[in-house]
Amino acid sequence: ITLGEREVARECVGVLGQLARYIGRDFLVGALVGVAVQQRELVLIGEGLDRNLWTDEDLIWMDGKLQEIAWDEVLQEVLSWEALAALQTFDVLRANKGHVPGITGGVESDPWQSIVLRFYPSGWYDGNKAAIARLYRELQDVPEGTSRLWRQRTLAQRQEAELEAMSRRPSRVFTARITASLSRACEAMTKAEIGASQARIAIALERYRLSRGALPRRLSELVPEFRPEVPRDPVDGKLMRYRRLAADEGLLWSVGLDEVDDGGREPATVLDRNKQKGDRVWGDWAR
Repeated sequence: ITLGEREVARECVGVLGQLARYIGRDFLVGALVGVAVQQRELVLIGEGLDRNLWTDEDLIWMDGKLQEIAWDEVLQEVLSWEALAALQTFDVLRANKGHVPGITGGVESDPWQSIVLRFYPSGWYDGNKAAIARLYRELQDVPEGTSRLWRQRTLAQRQEAELEAMSRRPSRVFTARITASLSRACEAMTKAEIGASQARIAIALERYRLSRGALPRRLSELVPEFRPEVPRDPVDGKLMRYRRLAADEGLLWSVGLDEVDDGGREPATVLDRNKQKGDRVWGDWAR
């Protein structure tokens, strides 16, 4: 991109896009790696947009590639496989009387819990399995919609608090240990969906600029020639925020994970960013 080698840069975008889509959609770790790879893809797209590198043909191609992955659909697949793995883990624990290195962790170092493991009733394993199955099913049953990932994240936070409290009971000692941090996964995929939605809008804005010579005053002007509809903010479900600053400069932002619209202002400090305060502005957050 720095050298202006458009075709090579486009090829790099394509490679990263393929990795993001196929690096591993079955389990949580693979999906999160895909999220990280897609972020690098968006960085390249954004840097090319900043330098006016892409042609209209490039932009149409990139928009099509970005639409090949929907993180809410990926999460549904991941939840199915993670639930299956968790339930099978309980069967392994039952067969080994609760002592499986890497799963039980430091439980055996506690004399009381060590006794519990030795005489852990078979029915308690089934109780743990029922609790885990219910957790995953509730997450998968969250109704479809623009902000589905964010609603799943909110539900997962409540579930994890309940599981942590439940794990203090001997009959549920394994439940919280085996369940992945699903709220953080939902949060990561929400960020990915924000970035992808902003990228699709930024691509449409650049196509509009190439065609008209200036950016539109409102995102609605992109429809239907450059976009069938304007992507919505994955956090609150409203239209992504946009303001034209000049003929060739605009500001595009999501309300961010604090759910407060700060008018396109990013976190003022590193501490605010760590606390998820401030808006997520296209381009800046990815660099």
